Amino acid sequence: MVVHCNLVKQVTLWFQVCHSLGGGTGSGMGTLLISKIREEYPDRMMLTFSVFPSPKVSDTVVEPYNATLSVHQLVENADECMVLDNEALYDICFRTLKLTTPSCMDEMEFTEAESNMNDLVSEYQQYQDATADDEGYEYEDEEELQEED
Repeated sequence: MVVHCNLVKQVTLWFQVCHSLGGGTGSGMGTLLISKIREEYPDRMMLTFSVFPSPKVSDTVVEPYNATLSVHQLVENADECMVLDNEALYDICFRTLKLTTPSCMDEMEFTEAESNMNDLVSEYQQYQDATADDEGYEYEDEEELQEED
């Protein structure tokens, strides 16, 4: 375990966390995970891809509260936060990708739209990484990475 942790400390320059701030898991557990990673690796960059809730596609009334309470943790522990709008993701799925209205196949399975929304966020993450590589962001160590900020 110690060897594995030392390897993570030597190799990892930053952490990326993708989560939704509307539900309890993404907002509560996600921000707890971010704060614990920050405690364990204070010298590493923390990037988040945070999907914020929207009133038009809201499932529950507590989504705005979950998001509001999570923002403080993001401000304290994330170095960079990519803000994604849930309504915009739905619009891309339905208008651009021409998906039909989602229907639940099973309680534990993603609907077609949710699966495609996850794919969209994943593509955005890959785009951000590729853009950083194309612009020549190669760092010898974490001090150089921190100096860029």
